[in-house]
Amino acid sequence: MAPAKTSKSRAWFFPTSPRSPHKLQGELRLLKQLEGRPWNKETQLAFAQLLQEYPEFDGNISASAPDFSARDRATRAPRLLGFIHFPKKGRQGPLQFTAMGNLFLAAQEAEQGLIFQRQLAKVQFKSPLHDSGGFEDMSVRPLTVMIKLLLALNNMSKEEVALFATTLINHEEFDERLQTIKDYRGHIGSLGEAKKRKQFRRDFALNWVAQIYGQDIDLGRTHLREGGADFLKTKYQTLRDYADSTIRYLRSTGLFTLTPHGQRLTLINASTDDAKFLLEQHGIGLSAHASLPYDDYVTRYLGNPSLPEIRKDNPSRQAEDLTRLVAALAAHDPHQAGIYRQDYALASSKSEKLRVLCRLEESLRDVQIKNEAKGIRQDIEESLADIKNTYQAIASKQSELLDKPLMYEWNTWRAMVLINDARNVQGNYVADAEGNPLFTAGGKQPDILVEYDSFWLAVEVTLQKGQRQYETEGEPISRHVGQLQAERHVDGDHRPVFGLFVAETINNEVIAHLITQARFASQVYKGPIRIVPMRRELFEAFMASTLRHPGFSHHLLQQFFEAIFSKETLAQGELDWAAQIEARVHQFPRFN
Repeated sequence: MAPAKTSKSRAWFFPTSPRSPHKLQGELRLLKQLEGRPWNKETQLAFAQLLQEYPEFDGNISASAPDFSARDRATRAPRLLGFIHFPKKGRQGPLQFTAMGNLFLAAQEAEQGLIFQRQLAKVQFKSPLHDSGGFEDMSVRPLTVMIKLLLALNNMSKEEVALFATTLINHEEFDERLQTIKDYRGHIGSLGEAKKRKQFRRDFALNWVAQIYGQDIDLGRTHLREGGADFLKTKYQTLRDYADSTIRYLRSTGLFTLTPHGQRLTLINASTDDAKFLLEQHGIGLSAHASLPYDDYVTRYLGNPSLPEIRKDNPSRQAEDLTRLVAALAAHDPHQAGIYRQDYALASSKSEKLRVLCRLEESLRDVQIKNEAKGIRQDIEESLADIKNTYQAIASKQSELLDKPLMYEWNTWRAMVLINDARNVQGNYVADAEGNPLFTAGGKQPDILVEYDSFWLAVEVTLQKGQRQYETEGEPISRHVGQLQAERHVDGDHRPVFGLFVAETINNEVIAHLITQARFASQVYKGPIRIVPMRRELFEAFMASTLRHPGFSHHLLQQFFEAIFSKETLAQGELDWAAQIEARVHQFPRFN
């Protein structure tokens, strides 16, 4: 019996793992340990072992085929972005880092955006990396296609990116596709009832997928690599997965952001000139480098730190940006603005000047985040209602939020800002040029760190549920709070350290883990690790209680945490302890 025929690739994509491009650097540092070794099963097994031992690894290593898992992780994003040179399939050779790969390994967080911008501008389909299975029929650059679409449309939903952007595989069809999007929006706008709009979107999506994969369906090429039995629904979900990863990678460039509350993708106002430059300079079709032999394409093009040209490579445009950014910072911190101007003048190379600009933009982001925090406190009732509504949107399966874990982290930061009386509420999410959340906090730090006069509070959040919550969050949250406690102790800061863990629901194994951690003093972490678990609705009640309390201060907050971790309270069983936490939240307004 002949094997089932698989459909061809009918969409371009960016890797779906790791979820955040900002996790690449840590994994590549592991891979760097193996540079120069033959890229074979032995090396791949060694990489799999390094990944398994890496606390920040966000993924799974197959028990039956760990070499496949490691190979898949190494050859997707690192290969597409030109950080690594692997031997072409069917050949033997060593694992090598390109010049751009080494530059990325050394880059500070603030510098990564320009690297991603340059590297994503090189991604094209087809290319020597993707030249079969349907890719040979493509002629498109995803980054500049998205820039051109957003300049015309202002913003796009995840659904629109999935259906219309990732399936635009021939740049010559751009105008036709743009009109299709406008017609789609116009028809939806003509439907008055939400129920009718929802039904239209559902029917349109499946009909559109049937059209995109029409040739495959006609020829019987409907075997699904992804698994599943329903070809159209599976392909539709795959397109949505591609849209999700595409949006994440686009945002890593510093050119794109999410509209307020994270529902649609748009260009960052401050970076529009940079986006327009890429579009005007390089277009949306294939570059001349697409015809290079594989090895030359990787080393001379993808791995070249000077290609392609971006707007900030031009000295006069750098100077324009410096003047604009320094003026913006000087309005808040003239002294620091002067230091950046001097650092730029003393920089002896283009790369050093770019680093100064990156640090300057980072300082401006911090200013914008502080201004946002001030705004949250200006109208407490309005902010409280907005925070609750955002939580509900995140929890809803019907909402079209583009990055729910990020929105969850950002919204909880806003909630902690609203519960005032803190010296500082530091959200450790990565922000874009306008201060909007870009990526969730890195794995080495709590999601939110709050400093009060008399204690510290580390806040962790997750949308994980059930057993997965315990497996992915149990150890990290304890480690983050424990490390913070140990660091404060070493620094001579003896203020107590507490943790707060917020999730939609709290898994019972997590509760058992946390009460055990709180009962015993850790020598490594300089004492017991005390973390309060709260389901999100209880946290909302807790937030509202603090705001209603006529005499609220951080001293009352500290009393609340200390009562939860008293010997008497910890002597209970874990479920009784959780019930006691809930009871004390509801009693909080009556604290004296």
